Amino acid sequence: MISHRSTFRLEDDDWTSVELTFTTSRAGADLDLNVFAWDLRPGEDLQIDDVSMRQSTGGSEPGDPVPAPPAPSPGDPCTSAPSRDTKFGASLYPVGMTPAESLADIDSSFGRVPVVRDFHTGMPPAWNSPRSTLLRDRDIVISFKASPSAILSGRHDSYLRNWFATAPENQTIYWSYMHEPEVKVKNGQYTPSQYRAAWRHIDGLADQSCKPNMHATLILTAWTIDPRSGRDYRDYDAGRDVVEVIAFDPYNALHDPQARTYTSAEDMIGPLADTMEADGRPWGLAELGSRIVVGDNGTGRAAWLADIGEVLIENDASFATYFQTTYKGVPFRLDDSPSRNTWRGLVQR
Repeated sequence: MISHRSTFRLEDDDWTSVELTFTTSRAGADLDLNVFAWDLRPGEDLQIDDVSMRQSTGGSEPGDPVPAPPAPSPGDPCTSAPSRDTKFGASLYPVGMTPAESLADIDSSFGRVPVVRDFHTGMPPAWNSPRSTLLRDRDIVISFKASPSAILSGRHDSYLRNWFATAPENQTIYWSYMHEPEVKVKNGQYTPSQYRAAWRHIDGLADQSCKPNMHATLILTAWTIDPRSGRDYRDYDAGRDVVEVIAFDPYNALHDPQARTYTSAEDMIGPLADTMEADGRPWGLAELGSRIVVGDNGTGRAAWLADIGEVLIENDASFATYFQTTYKGVPFRLDDSPSRNTWRGLVQR
C-alpha cells in the first residue's frame, strides 16, 4: 500500500482549498480519497464541499488519449501467491469448551485438519498465546474486529504492528479484518469507504513486516455475489494492492428449518468460482454449513458436501473450512456418519 497525505490547519472560518497530486506506480491501481478532521473543539465540525479526483495526463489537452499505465514492477518480495491445491478444514469455535477441546473435537471428527478457521471479536491474540501456539502447525484463516474509526485513529497501530512483526514465518496465515462487513454497512455502522480505508491502514502496518506467508483476506457473505442482493463485492474491496485473497461464507437452509432440499453445488459455489475466475485472485470458503434438511438421514447432506468439494477442487479454491458448531440454535455440526465421513475424506485427501 502507498499513501500520500496533505495536512492543513484552519485558522478561521473561511473555505480552504486543498490539493494533493498522486502518481500511481502500479498498473490497475485503485485510488481511495479520505478526509479526516483532528483536534476539533466541542461544538465544532468540519464541512467539506466539492471533493473530487481528476485524472491528469501530464499536460495533454482534453480529448487526447490517456497514456497507458506504467508496466507493473517486478514481483513484490513481501507477497506470495497461496497454493491453489484445495485444503479442507474446519472452524475452531470453542462454545462451552476450551480452544484445545474444540481443536481435539474437529480432529476427532475429520482427522488432523490442515487448515483451521479462527474467529476473534477484538484484536487477534499474541502469537505466543496458548491459542496461537495450539494452531502453530496448521494453516489458519484468522479474523479480528475493531471499528474503522478506531483503526484509522491509530489506536491499535502498536499492537497490530507487533502482531505482524512477530508472526511465524513457516505457517500460512490468511488474516482478515472485520469479516462479513455487509450488514454493518447496511445498518449504517460505517461506510464502504471507511471500511476500505481501515483495510488500507492495517495493510500498511502489515507491509512493514514483509511476511510473504501472510495473506490479506477479504471475507464476504456468499449472498453478496447473488445479483438479488443488489450488492457489488468490489464496494468492500480495498484494492488488489491490499487484498490478496477473497473468501466467502455460503450456507444452505440457514434461515429455513423446514427446508427439504440442498442448494446444488453448481448453484451455490458456481457463481463464487465464476466471479473469482474473472477477478483472478486466489479464493476460498471461510465458512460452509448446512443443517440436515427435513427427511434426510445425512446421506443427502453427504452427497451435497461431496459435490461441493469437487467443485472447489475443480476451480482451484485455496481452502474451505466447515462451520462445525451449533450456532444460534442451528445445528450445522456434521455429527451423522455419512456427512462426517464425507468431509473427513476431503480433509484427508
